[in-house]
Amino acid sequence: MRQRRAEVTDIHDLTTNTIDDIDLLVSQNHVTLENIVGSEDDAPIEKPDDLRSFSKSKKKKKNGSNEDIKFFKEGLELIANAIKESTNVIVESTNSKRLPITMAEVWTLVVELGLEPHRVANAYVYLTQKPEMLMALLGCPIEVRKDVLLQMMDNGN
Repeated sequence: MRQRRAEVTDIHDLTTNTIDDIDLLVSQNHVTLENIVGSEDDAPIEKPDDLRSFSKSKKKKKNGSNEDIKFFKEGLELIANAIKESTNVIVESTNSKRLPITMAEVWTLVVELGLEPHRVANAYVYLTQKPEMLMALLGCPIEVRKDVLLQMMDNGN
């Protein structure tokens, strides 16, 4: 215990002001950081006048930068809204071009309606190019689908 106290006293007598000096003592196991940190008086550290004025000028800069932050925030919001709108347009165009059933099922549907042979290909092309009309046709009762499709094709040309 006396030896430990003597080491601590010797260390404080040295003028070890740099980090390198302290690091050397710690690496040689002459001292631990606890000895150095806890050995000084725990008196509060006062800020020099230079630091106080620095803090005030920093606060002034913060107030001035609020306008910059607001400007950038508004800009980012505009960009985010533009991205959302373009995404919605892409999703809507993709969904409107998407067929509710496969193309093979469209062909089967057209053939099963009993259209004249020369109109089967035209009906198939019409329904695959206009998914909204295909959805409308699928929503009709089966017994009126042929008439509805013929009317759609006649009005669509």
